[in-house]
Amino acid sequence: MAGCGDLLESLQVSHWYHSRLSGWCHSIDCVTLKREWVRNMNNPLERSNYPAQPYAQRREVPRYTLIAMIDIIEPVNDVRISGRVSEISRKGCYVDILNTLPKHTPVRVVISRDRGTFSSAAKIIYVQEHMGMGVAFVDSRDDQLKVLDAWLAELKEDKQ
Repeated sequence: MAGCGDLLESLQVSHWYHSRLSGWCHSIDCVTLKREWVRNMNNPLERSNYPAQPYAQRREVPRYTLIAMIDIIEPVNDVRISGRVSEISRKGCYVDILNTLPKHTPVRVVISRDRGTFSSAAKIIYVQEHMGMGVAFVDSRDDQLKVLDAWLAELKEDKQ
């Protein structure tokens, strides 16, 4: 519906939620959308399923849209899952994936795209059940950070 994009912006909905909630705009009106958003943000049990809204405002490094494949390896049980990176920053990424791992799980990630591969130890920092999860890079090696920095520089250029 027309105007829901403006509503999502006025609610300071992050890019990630905007892309997912905007799909609702075709099936519900903006008043319902706002009511659902406010209900979820005011209910601590529901809010725990959402990254805290002020987090986007506290973010230390910029986040960029990036579509790339990711392999996630949980070393304790040797669980290996593949997904798709949709956003990336110097400190982590968001992974679109149906089968998520629990919050705080230490993992190893390998992100592949046409311009190389980035590999790092990481940790799951938040989970959106059946949608995806936020991953923080941990102790990335210098050679891997050079790859990541090159990607981010390219993405920053494309954004401008």
